[in-house]
Amino acid sequence: MLHDIAPAAYNNDISFRAPVLEDKIIIYRGKQVLAFVEGGTMRAPLFADLFDESELESMRAIYLFAVGEDVYFMAEVPDEAIDAALARQPYDASSETDGWAFLPLQKLIEYHPKRERFALMVGHEYWNWYESSQYCGRCGDKTEHDRVERMMRCPACGLMIFPKVFPAVIVAITRPDGKVLATRYKGRPYANYALVAGYCEMGETVEQTVHREVMEEVGLRVKNLRYYKSQPWPDSSSLLFGFFCELEGDPEIRLDEHELSFAEWLDREELLTDNDHSLTREMMGVLREHRETDFCIVEATAQA
Repeated sequence: MLHDIAPAAYNNDISFRAPVLEDKIIIYRGKQVLAFVEGGTMRAPLFADLFDESELESMRAIYLFAVGEDVYFMAEVPDEAIDAALARQPYDASSETDGWAFLPLQKLIEYHPKRERFALMVGHEYWNWYESSQYCGRCGDKTEHDRVERMMRCPACGLMIFPKVFPAVIVAITRPDGKVLATRYKGRPYANYALVAGYCEMGETVEQTVHREVMEEVGLRVKNLRYYKSQPWPDSSSLLFGFFCELEGDPEIRLDEHELSFAEWLDREELLTDNDHSLTREMMGVLREHRETDFCIVEATAQA
């Protein structure tokens, strides 16, 4: 999956050290990221690729995390300074082949290594949080970076703003004849088969979310919940929890047409396993191999 980057390790312990030229700088423009592309590989620039020591000393950089031996920062660099730095490099703004390019984030899955892909996607999650936390949501004052932990603090009212992660569930439902419920989202560009999914609400356990989302989206009751795995999903700042479960009672689907355009019981061979980064696709692979019962039941009864 996206976060499977072994033997490299992701380390997000906070640090307040200044960058050095050998560190990496992640530069975003909206939903694009600057990378050096060579064949099917890409990487974030080193500070040394774009700036000299004197420029580095005056730069306001924010430590993000480390992946293996690579340390990643984001920095407040004006577009004009980036363009000037790129003008000194072999760069073609219209090219996505070799050289420097701003790559759409959704295209990163086409490139290797996986560890760099993961870093640039998680980096964008942090970038979004920092960008949206510049002002206090309670009093409107300008926030400041905390000097102890990763947090933005309002000097006026004391509000502490931490990075937010939204828990959600991915639910694979099987019925006694072995068929699996597949869905398609409504109003989204993603058109392939999916599984029932939804966000946890306040006061819920993830198991309760499974029951509620299944009932809301397809009008079914389920039992024998088996926990599979979790996965961070940076694009929506989500933490996904995968569950296998079994149909309880009537198999008739009552579709929530506001959320879904399609829901149907399919043979397992029809399920897709066409990528290596998605929890949904990995769960579909488990279903195709009839291995969902390898995982322990964490809740047996259906909810009313």
